[in-house]
Amino acid sequence: MVKGFKAIVYDDNGIIFFLILHQKASDQWEFFKGKVDDGETGEQALQRELAAKLGLRKYKVTRHFTTESQGDFENDFYLVETSMNTPVRLSASITATCNTYLWAKEDSVGPKLNEADRHVFERAVNELKNGHPPSEGFQFH
Repeated sequence: MVKGFKAIVYDDNGIIFFLILHQKASDQWEFFKGKVDDGETGEQALQRELAAKLGLRKYKVTRHFTTESQGDFENDFYLVETSMNTPVRLSASITATCNTYLWAKEDSVGPKLNEADRHVFERAVNELKNGHPPSEGFQFH
């Protein structure tokens, strides 16, 4: 089984905006994702990939949200809070598969996602709106 993660990156400044990436090959929008390397935890992979592929250095992982399996893939989903004012810099390695990103409100994100991601997104929005406390959030700079 291939282990990976998906990050639901958001900015809650009174209105919640979510970061989604456009995949060239499938012409679909999705959450930021990455692979967990051997000997690495999901949190370590998330930290490495956010910095290397999106250029994000200031953010807070507010919680490990859920784990979902699809075929040979198992993804840990994380809620990651940052500011839209923090520049997103797509690296050359990510622009090979993604051609752009978008900060969008909830009502714009849901319809753009595939069914599996939409299901997880709806649960995440519910968690954020109902103010469930984060579980052991940590911050990187």
